[in-house]
Amino acid sequence: MYSAQLAALSVAQTLDTYLADGQDEARLKWVNDIFISGEKISGVLPKVDVVGNVAYVWIGIGVNINTAPIGGSTCLKTQLDSPSDLDTLQFADLLTHKIMNNR
Repeated sequence: MYSAQLAALSVAQTLDTYLADGQDEARLKWVNDIFISGEKISGVLPKVDVVGNVAYVWIGIGVNINTAPIGGSTCLKTQLDSPSDLDTLQFADLLTHKIMNNR
């Protein structure tokens, strides 16, 4: 699904804006998972509903910004070795901008 790929690409690009030169880039795995340094940091989940002749696409995006909930995953705070929490609203604003400009 093109919309999910676009969303995943936008997440990877947003994560890359935070990473320093020389750090591992955010990489897409298949269509809906984003990894950094071999650990999952984000997931994108599309859902399609069809009502009559109209298709609606819902896209859920989860990004581990300040905590990593399970083993084998990471968060942006850890990747940046940041002592304080990152601004989640700033991340969401940048991600929204990336999504709108990648259309």
